[in-house]
Amino acid sequence: MLSIEITDARIALLGGFASGKKITMRQTASREIGKGYVENGYIKKIHELAGEITELLRIENITDKKATVIINSGLILFKECLLPKPRKYNRTELIERMIRNEMKLTDDYNFTFTVIREEEKDGRKLLRLTAAACPQSLVDSYTDLFHQLGIKLTGVFISSTCLARYVDTGKLSDKMPMVTLQLDPRFVNINLFEDDRLSLNRFVKADPNDYEPDADYINLTVFDNLFRIINLYGQNNSGSHIENVYYHGYAEDLHSIETNIAQFNLPVARLPKTDNVIYRGDDEFTEYAALAGSLPDINKRMENINLLHSQTYRNIMANLNFLSTAITVMIICVGVVLGANVFTGQLLEERNHQLNALRVEYQLLRPDEIARHNLQLQSAVGSFTNYTDKVKLSETLFDFQPKMLPSVMTMLEKVLLDNMSISGVVSVNSYNVTATFKCTNDKQPTRYTEELEADGFFENIVFTGYTKNSDNDYTFTLSMKIKGGNKFEAE
Repeated sequence: MLSIEITDARIALLGGFASGKKITMRQTASREIGKGYVENGYIKKIHELAGEITELLRIENITDKKATVIINSGLILFKECLLPKPRKYNRTELIERMIRNEMKLTDDYNFTFTVIREEEKDGRKLLRLTAAACPQSLVDSYTDLFHQLGIKLTGVFISSTCLARYVDTGKLSDKMPMVTLQLDPRFVNINLFEDDRLSLNRFVKADPNDYEPDADYINLTVFDNLFRIINLYGQNNSGSHIENVYYHGYAEDLHSIETNIAQFNLPVARLPKTDNVIYRGDDEFTEYAALAGSLPDINKRMENINLLHSQTYRNIMANLNFLSTAITVMIICVGVVLGANVFTGQLLEERNHQLNALRVEYQLLRPDEIARHNLQLQSAVGSFTNYTDKVKLSETLFDFQPKMLPSVMTMLEKVLLDNMSISGVVSVNSYNVTATFKCTNDKQPTRYTEELEADGFFENIVFTGYTKNSDNDYTFTLSMKIKGGNKFEAE
């Protein structure tokens, strides 16, 4: 399995696998990325970042077509919740809805959770869990990136959640209460572990402008925020104190940071490689600790940690714009009306299931949630009754086909850069276009992709990397779609 961690400053990748709690790390690599490519976890320059990842995969000779990604952001929120236990653990949509109410967040957030334990109070069965809320727009930026890379994204995980899994599989409970520090040139991610669980997370931006000129701002950020965490723990746990501090990730001067932390009179060390980990890489292990935690299989009874499998994401996928859905089905099953009927029936069945689920679990909601539940029910019914009109629109779109345009070549040539040319045959199949190009330097593929996208004739342009030829030029291939309904389309 290929797993990639992306921060504001670096990308790190791990190739490996897990068997039970035993983790094998076969291959690791990392590199810095340009400032502004990623800001607080959001991908701002998708083409440039895709180019960096493609180049790193090429150098490492990695050809995997599936991957998971680990994300970091100060916009991700954590909270320990005590919630009514549903009749079945697989009712994740109900748990996510209760978490949303508990954290008082909108539908713009995507939720994951890890069950800590079951409890009972006043005859009521309860679940204690660690919940995380991530803006859906943040998740979307990574699905767009991997679409650009041409790699199937099978999981989006939160860094602190993966680190908690590494701590759990490595049986580090005897080191708790402990603090872990994820170091990065642009942030410090602090996690407090106690009683075999992640109990507190603090993500802090590391900004040189917050300190005096030429100050060691990473070191100062670590010291200031670790001081706050230690004091907070002492106030909330009279008679108890932090036992250990571990650091992992990447920093230029780890020795200086370790010396600085030692001022708290606490044992401080790099996060250890636990006995259940086989590591065959040449780099420092601690840079890949969170990636190691992404490898073990998910315990579906206790963990709902994949942001692609949360109910929020599934609802978004189920309610995608009907125009895009109809065009996709048309390309796969042109003229197969029966296939369209089956697809429609599945959508209706899923919506019926959602309506029934809302009713069946009604009695589990607390009184202050009932008003919100009624609004959800009304919204679901409204969505259901609108299906007929949308299905009619889908059937109409099945009869729509783009006509072949002789100007496809013209539009490709229109934005060619100096000393660039189209190489070989341009394939046009319905809306889909594939073309191969030659250029004279490795910057031109990204620049040409951006120019082509800005021109507005094509969309969903995918650049999968380039090949350097023996005569010192480069070859690269783009796949794309003709943008339906634009001003260039044939009558």
